[in-house]
Amino acid sequence: MIAGYYLDAVTTWGVPSILRTDCGTENGIMAGIQINMTRDISSHIYGKSTANQRIEALWSVLRPAVIDNWKTFFQGLFDGTVNEVDDEQIAVLRFCFMELLQNSLNVFMRYWNSHNVCASADMPGGVPDVLFYASETKLIPAAGDIVSEAMSVCHVDPVTGSQFYDNALSDLMEFHQLEKPKNKEDAIILFTKLLDLLNA
Repeated sequence: MIAGYYLDAVTTWGVPSILRTDCGTENGIMAGIQINMTRDISSHIYGKSTANQRIEALWSVLRPAVIDNWKTFFQGLFDGTVNEVDDEQIAVLRFCFMELLQNSLNVFMRYWNSHNVCASADMPGGVPDVLFYASETKLIPAAGDIVSEAMSVCHVDPVTGSQFYDNALSDLMEFHQLEKPKNKEDAIILFTKLLDLLNA
């Protein structure tokens, strides 16, 4: 799944000249794809995630701004509204809340990419969006055949974690003309409605 996200980025932006990851097992596939696309074994390097100060700085802001808020909210649901070991309820929960969660991450992303970051020993300071678009790119076009081959074994899971539930819940939304939730309260109401419809 992680490699699927990497391939989405590569398809959109191009292949980075160097990809650095930690030694997590999920990153081995990305390393293989990166080396295949660049035809250069030195285009991927492993390192400790804690040594990457920029990403650690991002996490230290993202957690309290977005993640902790959602974590507390979902924990409250698990304490009464949602049975966290019921696969059907978890699928419906994901379906109802994923877009709201993604929207909050997108808001944070726009903030992060437009704020000023300090210079470091090997990186200039400035606004990330400006630095990205104004600097000399170190991205190379993605090799279509390698991307297609990699896509056949890598994937990003459906919203609910199950194509069956994705299809069933989308069909129920359309048939009953239900609207996508605009906030957490709407999503809880939709969650209850969809569960009732699934079990009718």
